[in-house]
Amino acid sequence: MINKKILYIAHRGCKVNGGVENTKEAFLGGVKANAAGLECDVRVTNDGKFIIFHDPTLERLTNADVNEHLYDVNKSSYDEIKNVELTQTYREQTHNGKICLFSEYLDICKNNNMIPVIELKWTNGIYSDNNDSNNYNYSNIDKVIAMIKEYDLFDKCYIITSMRGCLEYLRRKYPTLKMQVLCQSQVSWIQDWCEQNNFDVDVDYHYITKELVDDYHSRGLKVNIWTLNNEDELDKYIDMGVDMITSDWIIKK
Repeated sequence: MINKKILYIAHRGCKVNGGVENTKEAFLGGVKANAAGLECDVRVTNDGKFIIFHDPTLERLTNADVNEHLYDVNKSSYDEIKNVELTQTYREQTHNGKICLFSEYLDICKNNNMIPVIELKWTNGIYSDNNDSNNYNYSNIDKVIAMIKEYDLFDKCYIITSMRGCLEYLRRKYPTLKMQVLCQSQVSWIQDWCEQNNFDVDVDYHYITKELVDDYHSRGLKVNIWTLNNEDELDKYIDMGVDMITSDWIIKK
């Protein structure tokens, strides 16, 4: 049994104390809420700046026109988008913020003893196609790791992604790096591959069962679930024995 104490991870910084997702305000809000770790999404602009943003475009958080070049993260320079006003409304309050640099996120994690949970998105120099093994580019992956090491967070962080080629590349290069496969229903048939590569799993909570948790634990692997926001369901997943819970709202240390 791996689970000794559940780690509560603030999803995109969490919403408990306000702030637009994946901004400095949201990450500091996760710190204030006493999360064990902060989850983020890494992308790379066309001039090689590492930023934190979930979507491939800024449309959802700016009401921008998705067809405008300016709002396509992969095609934009950092200078073009760094001052764009991001806005997000939830629980009848509107919040504003600006794009957070990956370095700023790492600084918050280091200074506040947070576990960095870093999702790699399909972006410039970081991608692999699960359906076409010839379609990949790993040219920026080592730069992500170099930045993590610069902040002395290599041993503390988790890298998560659904891109299996990226995970396998990282395992070859960094044997001790903690990694999690981001998955949904696939969790029920990737156990052997995860065990062979020492990959934990980060699962859509709808697809996890106690039997699957026990199976992964029997292989020496951890189970993280995302994104559980209904506190009425919390005991169910605690009883299953999950190791980490990623949430926008449920942050308990």
